[in-house]
Amino acid sequence: MGKTKRSCLIALVVVLVILSPFAWYLGLIPVGDSGPKAGLRHALNLKILPSSLEIVGSGGESWTDYLFVADIRVSPNQFPELLKGRNFEPYDHYQETIEGSWIQNFEPLHVTESWSWPANGDNDNPGARCTVHSNKERSRVFVRYISD
Repeated sequence: MGKTKRSCLIALVVVLVILSPFAWYLGLIPVGDSGPKAGLRHALNLKILPSSLEIVGSGGESWTDYLFVADIRVSPNQFPELLKGRNFEPYDHYQETIEGSWIQNFEPLHVTESWSWPANGDNDNPGARCTVHSNKERSRVFVRYISD
């Protein structure tokens, strides 16, 4: 390999190493880019999911609408990070117990708090809707995202 080709290759590698963190920070290289993590990132409009987050189960369908649901566990102190991506507002019109279809072996969740985007669970709003339901401790969370 000639000296010029080698220098160009080294320069290219250095540029890629330097630019990769910036691309990741801007969301061009997303974290959790595949499967359920990608669906959850999209539903919550987050570039990065909380580090303690664990997806226990997820599911959904895409027929005339897109539906994504996820049963997650998160450290209670990181729970507020889940609500930062959208303009979620708390609402009181929630089911007290969620029984998750589309998730195999789902254990019902006793809900004590719920948030909605758009606000107040407005089901007449065209387009996407997302609800976040949690237990009292905010350690178990159920996310439902629907898009027309």
